[in-house]
Amino acid sequence: MGKKENWKTMPKPKRDSHKTVEEPWSEYRTEDGTIIAPPEPHVIKEIPREFLDRYEILRPIPIEFEHEEPESCVAVFKEANISMTGYSKSNARDELAYTIMDFLKVFRNDPDFTKDVKTVLSYIKERHVTEK
Repeated sequence: MGKKENWKTMPKPKRDSHKTVEEPWSEYRTEDGTIIAPPEPHVIKEIPREFLDRYEILRPIPIEFEHEEPESCVAVFKEANISMTGYSKSNARDELAYTIMDFLKVFRNDPDFTKDVKTVLSYIKERHVTEK
């Protein structure tokens, strides 16, 4: 066995507000002393190109991944109750980004989805497009 170390939590990472989102601090060691990897931040940082003229991202959208089968993955934006399946993590994330944009278009004025629409709009800003 190697030398026992005394630290319990990860050092705070440098903040880069344009490229990352800070994760809640998690224990780096379990109670039995086993070292665990820190959680990976999973976020949507960009609007799909087709929607850039209508929307802009205000802050990264946090997502979680749920695996159902070896060849498929589900990306979930829990705060807004939106999820999408893909064949890999990156595909599921990209499909979720498109689904979020479609969600805004379809349910923007639906009173049954007011809370979820407001949640999405706290991450994404609608651009005011003027007719030429």
